Amino acid sequence: MDKRPKKGIGGVGLNQYIRVPIKLLWSHVLFVILTLVFMPVFGWLIQKENGLLIFSCIISVLYFLLIYSDVWQVAHKDSKPYSTTKPYVLKGALFGLLASIVTIIIAVLFFVARSGSLNFDIINPIYRVWMSMFLGFFETYGQTYPWVFALVVLVLPLASFLGYLAGMYNFSIQEKIAMLFNRTANKNNTNHNKKS
Repeated sequence: MDKRPKKGIGGVGLNQYIRVPIKLLWSHVLFVILTLVFMPVFGWLIQKENGLLIFSCIISVLYFLLIYSDVWQVAHKDSKPYSTTKPYVLKGALFGLLASIVTIIIAVLFFVARSGSLNFDIINPIYRVWMSMFLGFFETYGQTYPWVFALVVLVLPLASFLGYLAGMYNFSIQEKIAMLFNRTANKNNTNHNKKS
């Protein structure tokens, strides 16, 4: 009797399309909380000219790396020969799009509210809190500037897609950086030993 979990409805395949986006959504919520907690801590930076933009750039990169890492792990497991779920190139993008449903809904409500169809005074604060990692971009370039809007909506699916792709092919940025640092350290040690 085959005891492996069945794919499809109720099985591992469908379960992964629910579990992974929920984990990514939780990562988004976690970064919203972290951003709101760290804003007062980094108030000295935020108050400087372009300080909020610098803060947002740092937070956005960390957010991107967290999503990337989460999905890399999923792809790495999917790529194992014994895995019951099989990897495919666009799987990470699909995870990211499913996790972005709340972001897309809030963004659509924001633009509808800007047109006057909904109460902007209610929707705008919700939008700004949910997208708090990107407040520096909003303040510098405007909330409706096309590339800022694309950044806000597409960063999660893009990080998810790239993380899954890298995990599928077992490409680890962390290993590449460690190798680079090891090479640099070895060169420095060799040069130091030659001088001695």
